[in-house]
Parts: sequence; structure tokens; C-alpha cells
Amino acid sequence: MFEQKIKNVKATIERIRAMLESRPFDTVYFVACGGSRATMNPGKYILERETDKITTDIYTAKEFVQAPPKRFSENSIVVLNSYSGTTAETVEACQLAKEKGARTIAFSMFPEKAIGIADEVVFYEDEPSNPPPNFLTIFPAVYQVVFTILDVLEQTSYTPLIQHAMEQLDHIYATERAKRAEELRAFADKYYNEPIFYTTGAGMDYQMCYIMTVCILLEAQWIHSAAFHAGEFFHGPFEVVDKNTPYFCVLGLDETRSMEERALEFLLRYSDKVFAIDAKDFDLSSIDERVRKFVAPVILNRVMQMYGETLATRRAHPLSIRRYMGKVKY
Repeated sequence: MFEQKIKNVKATIERIRAMLESRPFDTVYFVACGGSRATMNPGKYILERETDKITTDIYTAKEFVQAPPKRFSENSIVVLNSYSGTTAETVEACQLAKEKGARTIAFSMFPEKAIGIADEVVFYEDEPSNPPPNFLTIFPAVYQVVFTILDVLEQTSYTPLIQHAMEQLDHIYATERAKRAEELRAFADKYYNEPIFYTTGAGMDYQMCYIMTVCILLEAQWIHSAAFHAGEFFHGPFEVVDKNTPYFCVLGLDETRSMEERALEFLLRYSDKVFAIDAKDFDLSSIDERVRKFVAPVILNRVMQMYGETLATRRAHPLSIRRYMGKVKY
């Protein structure tokens, strides 16, 4: 079952490449809401740093509809993400893009829903009761589209390397979970009663901290949290640090790592509640060196989620519980 779905995703990526090659484009906009938007942040980050042939940005969907960028035109590529396929603001943004004549690419678990009006929909899965291969989850989908865009613009060949890397995730995640089993339990035992938890990282790692803060701690655990960019940490946020301030730090493999190291060094001096995950500890030998710095944040995200899941179990507060979302009118 999953093998055919993987083939279907790769076939969709090939169609997207053909669509991108069909005529020039000068802007790429990533548009979605909440966690769906956050998972596309790496797209903007990568394209801004790897090509000068386009401009790119990311928007919450309603703002894109109500105050679209001046350069938005028929020469734009609009990339959207709707887990349910029915997110009203995202579907509205897709409709606007199509009316403008822009080409549209969407990610969804339910491509047959309203978001299916996009020119191409990349299917992904997120079903805890029957977990798919990680290749079929959202970050591999986003990365394949982003690097296909980059390959078309720069005549590079990143996409096969990225696809191979994403096929290694199952083994890497299983290895990380096994070697961290005791540490996961100790983390949950130490922090399960904390009323607040900060996160910090830089580069694409910062986007993973944002996901941990917004999607896991705030939304799913109702724990007060904020994500601080490691480069901004010393320009205000570090003033709240004392020995009882919990901080979750991540360190990646790209050019921004020194900012993360500086923040961690300070936190270890002034707080007794600092927890760090370092991508240098991952075994990435199965991943081509040319793409490791791009893939490391994806693995950091999943490992952070492992700690979030263990915390949820220790707190007897399942990640699926919501107070307002889907329950009240808003």
C-alpha cells in the first residue's frame, strides 16, 4: 500500500517539474496557516539562500488574500498546505492564485477536498494509529517540491539526493528513539510540571523551535512557551533567564550554528534547566554530505517531537486534546 503511495508522490514531483519548466516564473509564495505554514518555512529559507533568480516569501493565508504582495502575478508560483484539504483561508488563497493565473502547488492529506483545485497536490500522511513511512510525511513532501523548484532554476540535481535522504528517515528516527529511551523518560520526569518552556535555535533550526513551541507546547500541551531566534536571544530575551528557567536548545549543521552555540553556552551558565539536542550526534552517514545541513533540521524536529510525546504521556495530557480548536466558534 505505502509503496504505491510513494511512487505516486514521486510521479507528482515529476509533473510539478514539468509544470515549472513550462514557462518562466519570478516569485514563489508559500501560503498556509498554523503548523501547515510553519512546515513550509524551510522552503523560503532554502530558496532565499540557494538562488538569486526569484524572490520568495511566506504568508499566513488570510493576509495573502487581504493584502497580497505587489509582485504577485501570473508569473508566480503559489505553494499551499492544508492538512484537512478544507482550511477556508488556504482554499481562498488558492482560488485567488488561480484567478491571477499563477501556478499552484498544494500539500494535503486529502487531495480530493477543496484544496484539490490546485494545479498539483502532493499527498502526505499523518496518522498516528497507522504510521506511514516517513517519506510520506509533510517535510519530505515540502523538501521535494522546494528542491525541484531549485533544480529548475539553477540546473542543479538536488532532488534525487533529497529523495534518497528522506528514504533514510525511518532508520535514523528508530535509532534516535532507541538510544534516547532513558533520556526521554528522565526529561519527562524532570519537566512535566513546568508551567513555561522556551525554545531557541537559528537558521532553519529556529523554524523547528517555532513548531515545538506553537504546535506541541502551546497547542497540544497548553504550556506557555515562546521560540527565540538564537541571534536575537542577546537582544532582550536573555533577561528572563534565571536558574529555574527551562530552555530547549537545538544545534544544527549549517552556517548559523555559532549563534546556537553562543546561546547554549550562556544558558548553561545561568540556568539549571537547559536541554539541548545537537545534530552532530546524529548518524547521517547514509545521507549525502551536500544535503546534510538541509536535512538535519527535519531530524531535529522529529527528535524534539519525541520529547514532546514523552512529556505528554507523563503529564497524562494527550497531544490530541484541544480546548477550542474545532470545538467552539471562532
